[in-house]
Amino acid sequence: VMPGLADEPCPAESPQKRERCPQDMFDPILTRFARSFSHVQVRYSTELLSFAQDAQGVTVQLQSQPATSDGKPVPQTLRAQYLVGCDGGASLVRQSLGIAMQGQPVLTYTTNVIFRCPQFTALHDKGRAYRFIIIGEQGTWATIVAINGRDRWRFSIVGSDSKRTYTETEVREAIVRAMGQAFDFEILSMMHWVRR
Repeated sequence: VMPGLADEPCPAESPQKRERCPQDMFDPILTRFARSFSHVQVRYSTELLSFAQDAQGVTVQLQSQPATSDGKPVPQTLRAQYLVGCDGGASLVRQSLGIAMQGQPVLTYTTNVIFRCPQFTALHDKGRAYRFIIIGEQGTWATIVAINGRDRWRFSIVGSDSKRTYTETEVREAIVRAMGQAFDFEILSMMHWVRR
């Protein structure tokens, strides 16, 4: 049995226990804070294509998602004093600078599904919990995690090191299989990602 967050001891590195704040809740907080600085611009749906550094700073080539009537992406060039690579395991910044990854490049190909189901806790006898681990003959194959503790949940299909993309129909069948019964739920998003 694992202790709940309230009973979990503080880690050796910090007097602060771990806190969980889902990205869809944390991102608006972080965005609001970033926008409070007059020199900060926040740009969503924008991709870094390339960058070049010189003695005075960095020139970046960006491309925004189509915002024009002809549906073509909008190229942009920006100058900055610094470029910080916070762009994940497949980081263009890391690769362009020749920074190698260590360890296994792929642990699993995983699929996350955010679904809404207000009556979720009434569907089983396990009580309220932050994480439900679904175990079958093949071992752990899925998890269900509380997003807000009320009606939003994250269902994750724990894959393997072989790439696999699931359809919405397959995801719905997997969620029902994990619960052991048919029930009503609404899929809010599906995202395939690589655990590294």
